[in-house]
Amino acid sequence: MTLLIGDGVTPSNEWRGYVLRKIMRRAMRHGKKTRPGGNPFFTNSSMLSLLKWEVPIQKLSANQATIIDTVRREEEQFDKVLTEGLPRLEDTLRASEQESRTVSGDDAFRLYDTFGLPLDFIEDLAESRQITVDRTGFDDAMEAQRARARANTKFAATDTPRFTQQPNDDAASLVDTFIGYSDTQCQTTIKQLFQTDGTATPVLTSGEKGFAILDVTPFYLEAGGQVSDTGTFNTIDAGRGHISNVVKPIPNWPRLHIVAIAESSLHVGADVLVELDVSRRNAIRRNHTATHLLHAALREVIGEHVKQAGSLVAPDRLRFDVTNHEPITVDQISEIERIVNAWIMTTNRSIRENVQLTKPLQMGPWLCSERSTAILFESSVLVIFQWSCAGEHIAHPRETSAHLS
Repeated sequence: MTLLIGDGVTPSNEWRGYVLRKIMRRAMRHGKKTRPGGNPFFTNSSMLSLLKWEVPIQKLSANQATIIDTVRREEEQFDKVLTEGLPRLEDTLRASEQESRTVSGDDAFRLYDTFGLPLDFIEDLAESRQITVDRTGFDDAMEAQRARARANTKFAATDTPRFTQQPNDDAASLVDTFIGYSDTQCQTTIKQLFQTDGTATPVLTSGEKGFAILDVTPFYLEAGGQVSDTGTFNTIDAGRGHISNVVKPIPNWPRLHIVAIAESSLHVGADVLVELDVSRRNAIRRNHTATHLLHAALREVIGEHVKQAGSLVAPDRLRFDVTNHEPITVDQISEIERIVNAWIMTTNRSIRENVQLTKPLQMGPWLCSERSTAILFESSVLVIFQWSCAGEHIAHPRETSAHLS
């Protein structure tokens, strides 16, 4: 556990963080059986573990305060969950013992969603009393909640075509070439077309939507939080339309451009002129560079334990998710804003891209291994930070203007 936290993993409900939280809470639950209402034994145990490992593993010694704080907060949080949720679980189990000896999916989901009890915790306690949990009913309740959330979100894209069946054409053998780092428009060829359900088609006509594979494309495919480009296409025979998104729903396939035909038609083999929305791309580039500035400032103000946990880079907004043990304070937010804006206004060198790396590069807190090029963000006297990134960035930090406020 201490090794995982020292390596940057934090307890969460997803991926590695979920595994860590599950290990910690299971150990905490068994510990509470032997020491009910006692001192935070798990935090004390982690301190003993650090004493054992701090010499052979120097990273643990450097991150000792972060590790202890993470364990303490997780133990306090789980104590609160047990205090509020365990009596409800006991009531549910007693009722099940007198009836069907099954916890319904709705009851299990209520314990999970309202009181924060993990499903595996509910199942373990139920199993100890020879009671089953309706896992299928739980999954149905979870999916119903997700459907409600998708329906309520203001960002839901109801008009975006989606594959509803596996395409049966071997488009995986096709190769597309991305030139979007240097070009915003190009002459290209339609290699394959699909209807919105994934059925291959030789032509899409006026009013139809579908997917197009291009031989060459300047359109960026959403990755690393940066949204896809949008734009237009025109054919030599008066075909015209809009490209609203770029997706890759099937691994090892080329990118698929979501197209809407406005006039005439679009057919396989046609030569087309495609052009992305440059003003939108530039807005995305500004926000993407700003996320890196924000990341560096967060680590400077909060600490090097802060790691990116997700992001959204859109033309009109950015969101940067980070791992931290507690909410960021108002004073810390003000200091982060000050640092970012100071970097923007005082940096007088251009951002340098495509710096060739001969090996993975340790750049401060980042290990650059995403691709073979790096981007250097420099001030007049020192390198503020460096990173490796496959997204689009501005040429000079002042193009972001006073970005955070």
